[in-house]
Amino acid sequence: MLTFTVDQDMDHAGMSAVRASFDELARSPVDVCLDLSRVRFMDSAGLTGMIRLRSALSKRSLEFAVAHAQGQPLRLMRGVSLDRAAAPGVAAPGPEGVDCRRPVR
Repeated sequence: MLTFTVDQDMDHAGMSAVRASFDELARSPVDVCLDLSRVRFMDSAGLTGMIRLRSALSKRSLEFAVAHAQGQPLRLMRGVSLDRAAAPGVAAPGPEGVDCRRPVR
């Protein structure tokens, strides 16, 4: 599993800065985990980026996971059920999300 740490907020400006990285992750030949430990704010641009990445990986039968989401980003993800959908096979991630070190099946 490839882990990518998002180093800024996932709002319009932040997603513009990581768009190329997300595009590259979408072409990854392995499962991908986003480490959101440094993300303090997320809006619809961040959600859209995560959903697009999850969709691209899913089309190739690859897994998408999220780790260490907290605060407002985690609440937003829960509000649209992305916390459960992000990690198939994990019924209810803990408050920190999925541990990227543990394979998600």
